[in-house]
Amino acid sequence: MSPISTWPPHRLESGGLNDMPNWPNPMCLQIIYLLGHEPNIEDHYHRSPITFKQGKIVVCEGGKYLQTRVEQGRIVNSAGGAAMILMNDEFVRDTTFDEPHVLPAMQITTMSFKGTVIGNNRAPAVPAFSSRGPNIPSPGILKPDIIGPGVNILSAWPVSSPTAIKSAIMTTADSVNLQGKPIQDKQLLPASVFAIGSGHVNPSRANDPRLVYDIMPDDYIPYLCGLNYTNQEVGIIVGSKVDCSKEKSIPEAQLNYPSFSIIFGSTPQTYTRTLTNVGKANSSYDVEIVSPDGVNVKVEPKKLVFPKLGDKSSYSVTFTRTTKGVMNSSTQGFIRWHSAKYSVRSPIAVVFQN
Repeated sequence: MSPISTWPPHRLESGGLNDMPNWPNPMCLQIIYLLGHEPNIEDHYHRSPITFKQGKIVVCEGGKYLQTRVEQGRIVNSAGGAAMILMNDEFVRDTTFDEPHVLPAMQITTMSFKGTVIGNNRAPAVPAFSSRGPNIPSPGILKPDIIGPGVNILSAWPVSSPTAIKSAIMTTADSVNLQGKPIQDKQLLPASVFAIGSGHVNPSRANDPRLVYDIMPDDYIPYLCGLNYTNQEVGIIVGSKVDCSKEKSIPEAQLNYPSFSIIFGSTPQTYTRTLTNVGKANSSYDVEIVSPDGVNVKVEPKKLVFPKLGDKSSYSVTFTRTTKGVMNSSTQGFIRWHSAKYSVRSPIAVVFQN
């Protein structure tokens, strides 16, 4: 598709009309193509039962009628059309013209259909309908966990063992697109951690994570009690009788989750995490910290050692606020444990409350 001469100089893209004077930007308009055989295009448009009062983009066959292309635009404009697309015929083919149209217009010379095309370097991206965080019922747990294929899917892959797979998927997810740049949202801006969570699922890496954050069913009881659920409510969730008065409740962010969601007042917060070695014996991992703006992140120890397969190793993370921050503003960072070949990454989401 080769668009040329737009007058006034506005952009007409993908069925949407952008940068129209006094109109919201961007604006999506309906494209219509009226079929008919009247020799006079003006008669054709004014006899049509379709009204242009709502403002539509009209597709015209350039050169089909006796009027010039500019005259076609004038008639479309007078009938209430918002813009015009001119299709070249076989005679004109790839010839384009610079013309003073009276409404936004574009000329199409050729359209090429090459079948399914993969490898868009802006992929993956977050669509408008994708669920976003923060997690209202439990703000101390970051949501979403990850983003994954939801539209334009060309293949899929099976998973099993939910607890291990969830950690593996989250900690090995991609945080950049195929260009190596941050994943974008619907406005083509860098998507926030509340839009992508840990990132876009990478099945091949998730198949061999080497380290996982494991959570046993009973680990959820102190977490649920900490949310102030009643004994009956917790019992229904876990499938057994629970007495929260006998449980040691934990803050939400203390759950051994593969991410961190910190709701900040002014007091420093410290949480622990435990990693399980599901890779190889005699392995070690060093920490990389990218602190969110306005927050200092301290991790102890800075190296985790796993002599055997199945070994567990814990670390603590202390979050300290360094700036006042704007009420309800958010910022993000991450912690990454890495060896020479493997790494597991945990995103950090921070919301300043006061």
